[in-house]
Amino acid sequence: MAKWYQTTFRRNLVDMHISEQDEAFLSEFDVKKYVDNLVKSGTEVAYLYTSNCLGLCYWQTKVGHTHKNIGDRDLVGELVKECKERGITPILYTNFWSNYNYERHPDWRCVLPDGKTSFEFNNPKYRFGVCCFNSGHQRYMEDLISELVDKYRPEGLWIDMAGAFYMCVCDNCKERFFRETGNKIPEKIDWKNPVWNEFIKRRYKWSNESFERLKKAAKKGDPERTVIFNSARYVMNHTRCLDEEYYSHGEFVAGDYNSGRPYNSFFCKLYYELSENKPSEFLCPVMLTLNEHNVLNTVDELEVLVGSTYLNNGRFGFIDAIDPLGTFNDEVYERMAKVYGDMQKFEPYMVAETESLAEAGVYCTLDCPVDEDENGKDNYSRLLDNKFIVGTRDIAVHLKKMGIPYRIITPKNLDDLKDIKLLVISETGVLNDKEVTAIENFVKEGGSLFVSGETGRYGGDYLEVEGGRLRKVLGVRHIKRGDEKVVYIRPTKEGEKYFSYFNEDHPLACGIDLTAMIVEAEEGSEILAKLTYPFRKENDDKAFSSAISNPPWNKTEIPAIVYNAYGKGKAVYSAFPIEGLKSIEQIKVVKNIFLSLLPKERFIKVDAPSSVEVVALKQLKTGKTAVNILNDQMAEEVIPVPRVGVEIRIEKPRRIFSVNKNEEIPFSYEDGYCKFGIENLKIYDSLIIE
Repeated sequence: MAKWYQTTFRRNLVDMHISEQDEAFLSEFDVKKYVDNLVKSGTEVAYLYTSNCLGLCYWQTKVGHTHKNIGDRDLVGELVKECKERGITPILYTNFWSNYNYERHPDWRCVLPDGKTSFEFNNPKYRFGVCCFNSGHQRYMEDLISELVDKYRPEGLWIDMAGAFYMCVCDNCKERFFRETGNKIPEKIDWKNPVWNEFIKRRYKWSNESFERLKKAAKKGDPERTVIFNSARYVMNHTRCLDEEYYSHGEFVAGDYNSGRPYNSFFCKLYYELSENKPSEFLCPVMLTLNEHNVLNTVDELEVLVGSTYLNNGRFGFIDAIDPLGTFNDEVYERMAKVYGDMQKFEPYMVAETESLAEAGVYCTLDCPVDEDENGKDNYSRLLDNKFIVGTRDIAVHLKKMGIPYRIITPKNLDDLKDIKLLVISETGVLNDKEVTAIENFVKEGGSLFVSGETGRYGGDYLEVEGGRLRKVLGVRHIKRGDEKVVYIRPTKEGEKYFSYFNEDHPLACGIDLTAMIVEAEEGSEILAKLTYPFRKENDDKAFSSAISNPPWNKTEIPAIVYNAYGKGKAVYSAFPIEGLKSIEQIKVVKNIFLSLLPKERFIKVDAPSSVEVVALKQLKTGKTAVNILNDQMAEEVIPVPRVGVEIRIEKPRRIFSVNKNEEIPFSYEDGYCKFGIENLKIYDSLIIE
């Protein structure tokens, strides 16, 4: 029997992080008005707050602390009853953070390496206390969740902010690490120190144990109850401790990621591939950000957000934030009524289980914490964003602009490498044995590989591997990370065809503040480009050639881009992460390299402006193919695209149906390719090929 998340599409979460500091807070909270808004907007699933990040509960709890402003009311029970009576599925929401316990139990607090706690670290932007899962707060949350599910018997529980958020070195963590390993937590970051590396691995282990214990409490009395954890933290660094095991705890992957529309489609693809069960879920505020309480996205912007989710067969939820009085902004629900109303027509043509038909894959590892730039830091309260996350997101955006459909490959779906032709890996320093074997076999059997930077520099133990783990495949040997932060890449004769107008004397500029790997080319590989540096003098950091820039000067023999044949396949290595370059002329070079690695007879070809993304999905139960098309112009008001042309290699179809226009569209069929197009696409359409 299908579960609620497999049969619903339109969801809502109302943030209720309201304090008790004024007795007027929540004084005008109206359950009927709350649910009236949900009905008006077309919401099918309501995530209902049972507690907020302050640890204040909206029900009469014996374990926790009931928000004093609700008196003897049971807001949770009232909302659940009203939702059920109005045909909306209620799913309960709870939050691991708790000012309540932070204030009551100082020994439960997360303590950062500089001695600060979360409130001191974040204030004034955020105002919450975070407690450690190695403290008594873990057991408290298990008891609170057990009490909650005993009382309401919900179909599902959405758990927010669980796991690790900071590099906690509280006494509880210190005691546990010493008890389990016999070592003290290192005072400085050192990725060459096995004790530091073991500390990081233990944090992953502890975090996963915390999730599993919370899930057990949530399933008390009903092992079929759906449990979901917020997965938005993938965009951050290893302090969040999200590894491959993490994504097995929740029944499906959901997250409220909100770091810009260019990346939404990427994260929807990632969530779908990581999800234990399909489909996955993407939530986003109606506001520009939750910090801008009444500044709403336009209807077009909101429709693009829903479209980017449906594009990748996800399910969407919008986030509102309640006013301190407990009132609502009616405009939020009027806009979402328009958006959900416009998008609802696509839902009958969506199924839970689909398979991407993209030929390009972007690799997203789940365990890559090493960054040698952090070495020696004794205050590791704030760490850098992992290089691979930044590079991987940029690859996804560029592939979209290039008109190259892509899918996501992770350690969870390495078997899907057999279905793609090109794998792109950005600055992914750590690769374990399973990953290396899969990548080697992929190329050996005829696949194409593009790799940048320090990918494969470290093994699964986080220690450096001499020469690099992909040395055989790439035809290069890692030496070290370079020091020069102004890098140019000049083509060799063999590489000129990729470099547009860039040449020996006027090489490709790669920006500032990023370094390239120093590598040696192995025998049999082909150097396509070499590194050029600006004018420098030894022991003189004030030397320069130009007062306002750093023009190219020193033509080194260090390989920058290398081609290598391996087995039946081929690989291109870039010592600098060129996939992260931003300008049109820079991206042309990257596109030329990517196209050279794809077969000439591609599975799908797209003729459209760079704002358009096309995703082809095979529907596993129906056998139909959905060609989903999104026009994301990054504008408040979207201008329709005159035409989007698509060619797809497929058996001759019986018909192609435009869901948006509710009509069949003409197509031609020649040499195994079906050719068709749509006119005047404003935001989204789904073409169903039968």
